[in-house]
Amino acid sequence: MPKVPKPDKTPEIISPTLWQNVNRRDILSFLDDHSGSYLFYKVMGNDPDPDNSRDEEFNAASVDEIFAMQKAQYIAQAASMHLDKETGSPVKKAKEPGDKQAIEEQFAAKESEKISFDKLPSGVYGHKDLQKGLYNLLVSMGQTNYSATISGVAPNIPDCGTKLLTLLNDTISPQSNDTNKPCGGHGRGMRNHGSKYRSRKPLVTGDHPVEDHVRSQEGIR
Repeated sequence: MPKVPKPDKTPEIISPTLWQNVNRRDILSFLDDHSGSYLFYKVMGNDPDPDNSRDEEFNAASVDEIFAMQKAQYIAQAASMHLDKETGSPVKKAKEPGDKQAIEEQFAAKESEKISFDKLPSGVYGHKDLQKGLYNLLVSMGQTNYSATISGVAPNIPDCGTKLLTLLNDTISPQSNDTNKPCGGHGRGMRNHGSKYRSRKPLVTGDHPVEDHVRSQEGIR
C-alpha cells in the first residue's frame, strides 16, 4: 500500500495561538491534496461540504477493499504451487488423481474467475494510508510542544490519525466540541476565517508552552 507523502513545505509547529488558524489551514491543505479532508471534519465538525466528505470516505474505503482482495489473491497462490527441490523454483502442484475431465473443467472454471486488477493511479490512497499520513503529519507538527500528548496514541492502530487529532484538539481547546452550540448570550462561538477554514479562539490549557499563554494574554490586554 502506498504511503501518503509528507508535505513539500514543513508546516508550522502546533501551538495554542496557531491551532485554530495556521495549524488548521496546514492540516486541511495536506488532507485536501490527498482527498482525505473527511478525516479532519470527522473530528472537528463544521464540514462545509458533507457530500464531498462522504464521497472521499467511500472512495478511500473502496481502495482498502481492493488492496485486501489483491493481498488475498496473492497469498492464495501458495496453495497451488510449491518449490521444486532440485531447481528451487516455484512449480504448480500436481492435480489430484480422479476423473480427468472433471478436474480439467474445475481448473478451467477457476482460471476464468481470476481477476486482473488495474494499477492504482498515482495520488489515490486508502483509508488506512490516510489515517497514517495524518498521524505522521501531526507528529511532525506537534512533537516540539506536545510530545506527551502524541505518546498517548500508538501509530499502529487503524484510527491513529483521527485519534491523535482528537487528543490534540481536546488538549489545546477542550471546549471545541461545543463550537456549534451558542455559548450563553454570545451567540456564534465560531469566527469565519474564509469559506473553508472556520476557527474559534482556543482555550489555553494542559500540555502547551507557557510562553504562548503569556503572549496570548498580552495580546488580550
